Amino acid sequence: MELFQGDRYARQLLRQHRRLRRDFWGLVLLQLLFWLTEGTAAVLLLRLLERPAGALLTESVLVWRLVQGVWYAVSLPLSVWCRWTVRLRVTQCSGMGGNGLHVGGRAVFLSLLCTLLRTAALLPAALFLSGAYHLARMGTAHAESAPWLFGSMQCVVAAVVCLLLWGYLCLGLLCVPYVWFAAPDMPCRRVLSTALRIMHGNRKALLGTAAWYAAAMLPVVTIPHMLPRAGTALVCFFNIRVRLFFQEMEVTSRAAAPCLPRGGDRPQHDAGTVSPPIPERVPSDAGAAQAGSRRHLLQRRSRPHR
Repeated sequence: MELFQGDRYARQLLRQHRRLRRDFWGLVLLQLLFWLTEGTAAVLLLRLLERPAGALLTESVLVWRLVQGVWYAVSLPLSVWCRWTVRLRVTQCSGMGGNGLHVGGRAVFLSLLCTLLRTAALLPAALFLSGAYHLARMGTAHAESAPWLFGSMQCVVAAVVCLLLWGYLCLGLLCVPYVWFAAPDMPCRRVLSTALRIMHGNRKALLGTAAWYAAAMLPVVTIPHMLPRAGTALVCFFNIRVRLFFQEMEVTSRAAAPCLPRGGDRPQHDAGTVSPPIPERVPSDAGAAQAGSRRHLLQRRSRPHR
């Protein structure tokens, strides 16, 4: 039910703000242009070095990595700015925050930090797979190959576990831009930890939403119509989770705060937390208590003086 409500809301949002559809397609074309430019650079490098196609992964790998590093230093900030700007526009059009924000150096730094975390989390799986390959090769060279093959299988199982943990981390880091939209002054470390806390328990719903839109785009003719809807629905999915998290945090902080006298200052929250407006709750018996006090005062005034 929630999936269909989100899809209906995404269609309504795209109908009201037609610019969002052009923004999504512009982002897709820009990413395709980046890949095409990288492939063209690889072909030109092979022509200049007069090497075969597989040389970029063997003897010319150092030169190719250098060219990739220079290209990523130019294209990565532009790609991050475009992706975060599209997400920010959808957030602002949906009325879920982000008003007055502009994507700048802090967004690029957060995106680079997430990329480094994803890469570092992928290294153990690569090491286990490499160990499994070398153990299997050593097993084939020995007459007694059972211990070597057993160690190789254990390394493969450990690599699969590391890949699952890597996917778990990547799904949590997808929420980082929306936490920054809701709390621009929050420190980077708290932005990452808050995004992981928000996505705890919501990864299954995210995978279900993404799988539903992927199945809807299996016929190629539906991609132009479904791709902007899928992007808008996923942005709204993250924004709703972020708003609910900050509302729960605000309610919890208000319940734990001590009662203050009238005119006193409210308890200060941590820097970087955004508190959505939550109406003040009035006790249900406040009106009855006030009426009872007025009735008691009138009875005292109506009594004759002795």
